[in-house]
Parts: sequence; C-alpha cells; structure tokens
Amino acid sequence: MKMRKCFLLALFQLITSASSATVKAAVAAHLGTNFQRKPLEENSEHGVPDISELPDIASVLFRNVSEAPSVSHLVGVAYNRRNGDLAALRFTLGVSCVGTMLALICFSVLRCQNPVAYQRQRFPEETAEAETIIPASVASVVDMPVVGLFDWVSLVLKTTPEEEIAAAGLDGWCLLEFHRLHRRIFTAICPFAFLVCIMHWYTNRDTYDSDLLGRLDVSVYASDMLATAYPSMVWLVVLISSWHVVTAHDRFIERRFEWLKSLPLPRATTVLVRNIPEEFRSDQSLKDYFGNLFSMDAVQSAYIVRKTGSLPYLVEELEQANYSLALAKRAWEKQGCPGPDEASCSYLAGCQQRRLKLAKHVAEAQDKIERAVADRDRTICSSSGFVTFNSELSQRLASREQYRRDITEFCLDAPPDPSDVIYKNLSEDELGSTTWAVVGWFCYLAIFLFWVPVVVVISSWTSLASIEQASPFVRELIEKHPQYLSVLTGVFSTAALKLFLAFLPWMLLAVIERFSNLKANALAQLRLQSWYATFLIIFVLLVTTLGRGLTATVATILKDPSSVLETLSKNLPETSHFYFNYVVLGWFTLAVELLRITNLLKWLFFRHACGFEADVAKQYCEPEDQTSYGMGARTALVVLMSAITFSFCTTSPLILPLAVVYFVLGDIVYGYLLIFAESKKPDLGGEFWMQAVQQVLMILLLYVLIMASILVAKSPDNWLPSASAVSALLVLYWAWRRVNNLAFDSLPLEELVKASRAKQAEKQHWSGHYVQPELKPEVLNE
Repeated sequence: MKMRKCFLLALFQLITSASSATVKAAVAAHLGTNFQRKPLEENSEHGVPDISELPDIASVLFRNVSEAPSVSHLVGVAYNRRNGDLAALRFTLGVSCVGTMLALICFSVLRCQNPVAYQRQRFPEETAEAETIIPASVASVVDMPVVGLFDWVSLVLKTTPEEEIAAAGLDGWCLLEFHRLHRRIFTAICPFAFLVCIMHWYTNRDTYDSDLLGRLDVSVYASDMLATAYPSMVWLVVLISSWHVVTAHDRFIERRFEWLKSLPLPRATTVLVRNIPEEFRSDQSLKDYFGNLFSMDAVQSAYIVRKTGSLPYLVEELEQANYSLALAKRAWEKQGCPGPDEASCSYLAGCQQRRLKLAKHVAEAQDKIERAVADRDRTICSSSGFVTFNSELSQRLASREQYRRDITEFCLDAPPDPSDVIYKNLSEDELGSTTWAVVGWFCYLAIFLFWVPVVVVISSWTSLASIEQASPFVRELIEKHPQYLSVLTGVFSTAALKLFLAFLPWMLLAVIERFSNLKANALAQLRLQSWYATFLIIFVLLVTTLGRGLTATVATILKDPSSVLETLSKNLPETSHFYFNYVVLGWFTLAVELLRITNLLKWLFFRHACGFEADVAKQYCEPEDQTSYGMGARTALVVLMSAITFSFCTTSPLILPLAVVYFVLGDIVYGYLLIFAESKKPDLGGEFWMQAVQQVLMILLLYVLIMASILVAKSPDNWLPSASAVSALLVLYWAWRRVNNLAFDSLPLEELVKASRAKQAEKQHWSGHYVQPELKPEVLNE
C-alpha cells in the first residue's frame, strides 16, 4: 500500500510538471473546444458563467468541436494511405517475426539454464493435495524435467484437456479454449475472406495510385457484385461464429459439471452466510442455529469472520522478521558459524529476539480475539460467516432456503476457494460497502472521462519532434534515411497509447480492490476483465468514432443519434492498416510474456544475492503480477483482438491470417505458462468463460451494425443489402438464447446426489479451511 501511494504521488508530480501549453491542449481536447477562445470568460464576470448562458455554452461546444484534435490522432491511430502502408506492414512483420523468434530462443535458453525459475514448483503445503486431486499422469507431465531446447513445445501440444484443467484449473483451460475457439472461427472464415479479397482487387483494379494493400480493402464500392457479397459474408461470419461458439459452450458446460462434481472439501459442503443477526454472531451460536434447522448431524462446523484490526499487520511484520532471520542465518553460516563475539552472530541474535517478541504479540492478539468471539463481542464479531455441512445435499438444501421474514437476514451464497477469501471485505458492514461502491463508480467514470488529457500529456513527450530534440541521434538518422520517417512517426505516435494502457489495468484493479466489496481476489480479476475489455474496445478499436473526446461525442450522439452509424461506416474501415500492425505486434508481446522477466530477476536475486536454495527462491518469486498477467487482463486482451478481427474481417480480410497466427501463438504461450510455469490460481469454475462468451456475442452484434452502416453509406438508395445483413441478427439471437438457457450455476440434483455418494465412499482430502490466515496457529512457526 505504501508503494502504491508513493507511485501515485510520483505520477502526480510527473503530470503536474508538464508545460502549461500541454495542459491547455489536454483540457481543450477533453472539452472538445479551442482553449484559446475562452467563450465563458468573455460574457461572465470573474470567469464564472451565469445559468442563463448555459444554452450558448452548449452551442459553443457543438460549434467548436471540429477545431479540436481528434482522439484517434492523439493516440496515434493512423488512417489508411494509398501508398506506403504496405511497406510499413512489411517492416512491422519483419520486426515482429524477428523479435518473436529471438524471444522464443531466449526463453528456451533461459529455461535450460534456469529450469527451476521456468517450471512449476509444488510447495510443501500443496504436496498432499496434489497426491489426491491431481492424477498421477498430470503430475508427471507438470514435473517433466528439461531435456531439450525446444521440448516445451511438444509438451504443450501433447497435453489433454483433462491435464490442463487439473494443472491450471477450469479458468486456465477456458483461456486456452478461448484462443482455440477464435482460431477455429477465423480459420473457417479465411476461404470466404479470400474470395472477398479477390472481389476487392477486381473492383479496385483501376486504382493505380494505390498499392496492393489498399486494393485489397474496401475503398471503392460501386459494384453490384460486392452489394451481394457483403450481406452474404455477414451471414457466413455470423453462422460460422455462432455455431462454433455454441459448440464450444456445450463442451464447456460438460467441463463445468465435471468441475462441480470434483469440487474439493470443504468448499463443496460450505455456504457463505451474510447479514447474520447479532444473537448468532459466534461460532457455536451459528452452528446451533443451523443444527436446529437441519439436525446437528448435518452441520460439521461454523466460523464467524472476525474483525482482526491490526493483527494482519503484525503477522506481516512477523513474516518479515522470519525473512530477516533466514538471511541472517545464511550470512552466519557462510562465515563459518562464528562465536557470539562476532558481528554476524550478534545480528543473528537480534533477529531471533525480534522474531520471538513479534510471535508473542501475535499469539496474545489471537487469544484475545478468540475470547471476544466466545463472548459475542460486537467490536470483533462481524455479520458474515461460513457454515460447513457433512454432505453436498445438505449444503444444496441450505443454500436455497429463506430463513426469516426479513429477507435481508441470513443471505447464503456459494463460498470462494478457502485460500482466496478476502476476509477484510466480509467483515465490513453492508451500508459502508454500498457507500464505497458508489465512490468506485465515480472513479470508473473519472477514468473514462479524463484519460484523453492524460494521453495528451504523455504524447507531448513521446512525439517524434520531442524525441528529436532530446536525442540528436534520431534527428541524424532521419536526415540520412528519410524513408524511416513514417515508420518512426508511427512507432512514437502510439507510444503514448501503449504507455497509458500499460497502467490502465493497475488503475482499474486499484479501484476494484478498494471500493468493491468482493469476497474473493478471483472475483476482482473477473471484474477487471469486464471493465478492461470495455475500455479497450471503446478507446482502442472504436477510438475513431470518439471525435474530439468522450464528452463531446456523447453530446453529439444526444443531438443526432444516427451519427453513430455514419461515423462507424466512414472512419472505422479507413483505419484497418493500423490494426494490421497492432495485431502483428501482438505476436511479439506474447513471446515476451513467455520470458517472465520480472519473476526471473526475482529468482536470480533470491538465489544468488540472498543465497537461498533454488526451491526457496522459487517460492519468493511467485506469483507473477496479477494486474497485468492475471486472468482478467489476459482475457480482456483476447476479447480486444477478437473485436478487432471481427470488425475488419469483411472490409479488410487480410487481418484474418494475421489474427490466426496470434491466437495459435497465444495458445502455445499460455499453454506453457499456465500448465508448466505459473502456480495454480484459485478457480472460479469458468466464470471468465461465461463473461467472455457474452462479450463475443456483443462483438458480433457490433460487427453486424458496422457492416449494415457501411452498406447504407455506400448504397443509400438500395435498402436490400443492409436489410439482408441486419437479418443475420436472428442467428445471433438464437446463439445468445442457446448460451444463456443452459444450466451453469449448480449441478442437477440427481448428479449432485451421485457425486456426494461417490465422495463419501472415498477418503477426501480437505483443501484448506475457512479460517482467517492471521488467526491460524501456523503463522507462529518460523
């Protein structure tokens, strides 16, 4: 938390140090007006407008919107050129291919040199669970030793879905299957897209001032052949995509039911209880209440979430003391275990005394909290708790009942994974969490509204002119090689967008964790996926429709709603070449992610600088940063690539093979990371899949609207092509109904009973306990 505050302060100082002209340009871009005019100050005293002037202010906004720079220009989205884009794409392909190959080779070499850093390590507390939950075949695949430079590719390709689910969880398998789904869809569309490319080339054959890349796009629409081909292509894309989505979703439902059947104890037999009345806010009282309702034999245990105050911070200090003690012991052993008169021995004794003192404080705090819970102390006992039953059937019956006339009391829900529970949020009152949720919505709104000024500030520093002033080498390079001017301009113009988007997941996740009363960290990733994907689609793909800013665009839409479709048909197809390069550069970013640079540096530090054993250093360097490399951010990026490809698959079909390469590479990269390298994360059982599939269906809806708007714009006197394209929404509606009508949340009763009896016949291993980690006796161990 302190690091985050320091980073925010540094970022604030960095932004405020910008020149006044840059800040003025940012404000002008955000408001959609020319800052120099100051229309309000001319007619108001001391710069404060009168209420009667508000209509004039709105008219000034509409009148001056054309004078401000567009958002697409600010973030570097370039429009197609008749000549030069093919050379730029060749350059991008060369750079991306070479960079991808170098990254893959570097990863293979680093993996051979440092196998522990790039291979999953099951920690001691996971051994017992792995022996009972993970099949032996899966464990052998995960623990496969490094035998060759590129043997990891064959390992990824040989894994089965069962092995993927066992090693990476159902959410991990869903991310891999999401890549394969798009690979299958776009591969099936490619032959038809090839025919559309031929039609584009034939239609544009007389356009001699365009290069080959421009002739393969929809630049001229005067052929009756295309008036028939485009609606047909829309139907083919929607039919193929809907069929593949529904088929993949059916397979997912089968995997989901198998996941529910194999849910480990105690999660399978536990319910989360919210809004517990005060008279039942103790472990024994809560257990007795449900025991009186379902019989005492049906209830195994109950746990009230404690308000532990400063105890978590004491436990953190104790963990830091354990770390310092380990370093002191290592230094003492390296020096040959000297006597008590030596400095290293004195430092070791000081670390031991500090650790014993902190352990004593933690033990006293734990004992005090437990005594307060027994007395039902209101300052300690929260309104949330967990009740564990002896069977899945009892848990199912308990979770579906209304317990009191006041429906807000005893609200039961499915519990998250025991290792993923956010007990601090569960201990908060409902009123306080609702207030913070409202504040969180205002934070989301602020991010959406004020991102343009921030990008303007950053782009003023990353423009080619600024780089030339700061680096004479770049200026000399351009003077000697003017052919590189367009390439460098494109690279530096998108630097602001890339830099801002790199910090965007961090900002969104910070708002989610602070202001959303979520019960599990995995749910924060799910919320991040929703917001991040929405932001990327609006401000990366649909950025050309934003005009001079989000606020000005909303005002324009309110004034003329039909302008949205007109803007889509006019601007979006003319930026396809930019997104060609965007997808191609995605190959390189995937390969770089395989390197796990941050985790490798951490492992090398703990292994060589601190002198830890390889397995111990592996524990300290895991997990990876969940802000940028968690399930939420990764799924959102796949959704963005899906939206880009669908949006241009008809007007610029060349994007399809580029996207197929991206999804194939993503399947391989994440297939290794999730199964063989990264630690297994708490599983939501496919919630990411459900959300991502809904987003893909919305993307298909957007695709149909884009194509219909293009057909209307190119052939305003003929409504039949656009009507034919819009009629494909009937197929999309069928796919949406099919996806949402299948049972998802829980097992059918007969399958639940069979799974419960099978578990009772076997000895089941308990995967964790619903106890706050700072209250566990294990925290006192050295």
